[in-house]
Amino acid sequence: MIRIGAIGIDSSHLPEFTKRINTLNDRGETKCRVTTFWSDGRHDLPEDQVAKWRATTTSLGAAEAKSLEELLDNVDAVMVLAVNGNRLGEGDAIAATGESQLDITGLGAEFLLFDLG
Repeated sequence: MIRIGAIGIDSSHLPEFTKRINTLNDRGETKCRVTTFWSDGRHDLPEDQVAKWRATTTSLGAAEAKSLEELLDNVDAVMVLAVNGNRLGEGDAIAATGESQLDITGLGAEFLLFDLG
């Protein structure tokens, strides 16, 4: 299994991608599974929405990491989910380590995914 972590709880993308990827995993169509997510607490959208997306993602089996380091220590790849590009600096920091981007098909959206392996 390829354990995917997600950075950012700024939109419905976190629970939606978690649901889609984990459903593909459950059906045996991908080795990927979203297992962990993290947010630095900065949110452009209302906190009640963030709380809803956090709860939905947790109910789908992903655990919330307490720090970026904890997330990176427990996953094989990272999705950077951003509203208005406000997470791109975190993606740049991960990309600067020389890690490669992965392509997961069948999600119907674009996002950054970095292979930490």
